[in-house]
Amino acid sequence: MNCDRKLSTARLMLMGVLATALLLDPRSGSAWERRVAKTYQVQMLRVDDRGDLYAAVSLDPLYTNGQTTALVKLRSRDGAERWRQIVPTAGPQVDRGAHVTGIGTQPSGDAVIVSTASNSRGHDVIRFARHDSRTGRARWRRTVRSDTADGYAEAFGAAVDRAGDVVAAGTITRGPAAIRYEAEDLFVVKLSGDDGSELWRYQLDGGANVGDGANSVAVDSHDDVIVAGGVRTGRNATDGVAFVMKHAASTGDVLWRTNLPEGGSVMSITRADDVILGGRLAVSLVRGNSGEVMWETPFPAIGNVYDARELPSGDIVVFGLESYAVEKLFIARLDGTTGAEQWRTAIDDVFTLGGSLLAVVDPARLVVGGQRTAVPGTCYDAFSAEFDAVSGAPIASQTYDGTTVALGCEVDCPGEGPGRCTPGYGSDKDETFAVAAAPNGGIIVAGSLSDGHLGRPRGFVATIPSP
Repeated sequence: MNCDRKLSTARLMLMGVLATALLLDPRSGSAWERRVAKTYQVQMLRVDDRGDLYAAVSLDPLYTNGQTTALVKLRSRDGAERWRQIVPTAGPQVDRGAHVTGIGTQPSGDAVIVSTASNSRGHDVIRFARHDSRTGRARWRRTVRSDTADGYAEAFGAAVDRAGDVVAAGTITRGPAAIRYEAEDLFVVKLSGDDGSELWRYQLDGGANVGDGANSVAVDSHDDVIVAGGVRTGRNATDGVAFVMKHAASTGDVLWRTNLPEGGSVMSITRADDVILGGRLAVSLVRGNSGEVMWETPFPAIGNVYDARELPSGDIVVFGLESYAVEKLFIARLDGTTGAEQWRTAIDDVFTLGGSLLAVVDPARLVVGGQRTAVPGTCYDAFSAEFDAVSGAPIASQTYDGTTVALGCEVDCPGEGPGRCTPGYGSDKDETFAVAAAPNGGIIVAGSLSDGHLGRPRGFVATIPSP
């Protein structure tokens, strides 16, 4: 079966038994949906100035000798793959693997990718690479590792600044670290975008040698670095402090640090360089030049805040999980000056554990993604929905379904051996992992679809044209 498909608002084209998703409201022009060959998932998206797509993908190890991750560039007009670069790992087969922390673009259009991958001893290191936008060739690669043979380094956030320099934040071990989770420090490092040389690094030990780390990082318009995380001050889980801090762009010096009693992650930076933070219990806005908390809006009944972004008006839109007890997401708009909630819209029967699933398309439109649950006949479907940014009213939604038709949504093969499973057994779990706004006003959706009677996951990317 050809992995490429063209969709049109005038008609639905079927290839084999593959059911495409219909746009629920009319759209001008056309859209496309494409499987990304030999992949399990498309996890992250970045759109360059020309509208072409950089995608971080999980690879199908059946075709890749155990390698797990790659950066792929797709052509904007039809999703055709222009090039692919595998994130190298060298660990033992059982430990071999990599996961992408972030992808970004430089002023030149080149792509920068940051990942955590295993080395030849099976220990995690942080890998950086810059890839030529036209050919995918690596202009440089760098590895940041612990200073001990049995240590490790992991990145949990990454960002590229206006100059093209790249920052990563996470955890690194120091000293004797043969036992994992011992001698951990919060860690931030900045590399030159030109040649990958290290510009500065920052390490912080809370005193307990365990549980220190950063969970997110962003850069502001002056290229200063904003990091959220925490450190442990004692051996008990309650002995610690969470905070957000700002580092000087050129030196890494800490300009301010603000404690966060309930923790949180950096969601995004506003046009005024203020910091939007989100977490389990609240969304807050922190003044970028001082670290002062300007406002905090609690969400006591919500399971988690996944993303928050500034609208062109200066208000803040928030996306998250309504409750862990039910499969329900929400989207809300907060006043940018006071944090007061203006509206909140529930998204029933849709679930996600997070990802890049909120985008501001234009001043009037928002898009979110997730996994539609309890769908009769198709189990789980990948999902995206547009909302009116002014009122919160739904505009349109769309689902994406692979070819799998299982007796149950997660039915194990009854022991007939690999490749001999009876049709109808398998896992039918389609899901959206990323959404993005295209420069032409369209929407890009990416994730994983289950194909075949075994429910083998395949990465996909699709576009929705502008109204």
